[in-house]
Amino acid sequence: MTVRLVVVSHSDKIADGAAELAAQMAPDVVILAAGGTDDGRIGTSLEKVMAALEEAAGHGVVILTDLGSAVMTAEAALEFLPDPGSVLVADASGGDGIEEVDGRGRRPCRHRSCRCSRVADVGRHRVAGSDKSWHNS
Repeated sequence: MTVRLVVVSHSDKIADGAAELAAQMAPDVVILAAGGTDDGRIGTSLEKVMAALEEAAGHGVVILTDLGSAVMTAEAALEFLPDPGSVLVADASGGDGIEEVDGRGRRPCRHRSCRCSRVADVGRHRVAGSDKSWHNS
């Protein structure tokens, strides 16, 4: 399965540049930029994130962010989705996140209570040592 990436940044230029750079590393992956405010200022836009998520709908989606409030905007957008389980807000900022998620939707697991050392599929897997507790990878 190939996932789609949405880059959420406070800067339109950073989001576009990160998407352009990531496209060089993964040319077959759809990478959408959602940067800056609707009027071109520094900040985030729920509307831009929602538009990118709508364009990516029907596929697994990984959202990469640059700063904490971009994470808040991304998480707010998830509340409006019919299937928020198909979207992962990566636990990495900016370039780190772009480098970590490959085109097949895999990345090292970073969940706080997880002890697994494998590359996890984007989605859910069991917390190591537990037969009933799940978390998003």
